[in-house]
Amino acid sequence: MGKLKGHRMITLYVDPVLYERVRCAAYTLDELIYAFIGEALISAIGRRLTKEQREIVDAMAKQNTSKGRKRRSSHNPTL
Repeated sequence: MGKLKGHRMITLYVDPVLYERVRCAAYTLDELIYAFIGEALISAIGRRLTKEQREIVDAMAKQNTSKGRKRRSSHNPTL
């Protein structure tokens, strides 16, 4: 698999049946699986977090990406 400009490759563990459903749905809709999954994750975040939580998460994500951090610090286990 090659590199997708503007994206970072990560590993996620997913139920095999769910993965096949997502893969087949993306294929059926003639969409890239990356775009399909990205849209689903953004939608899930939007539905589950309150406005205040989204603002906090967005600020944390912006700070982490600007500093080049890869993951949350183990010294701060709470969100």
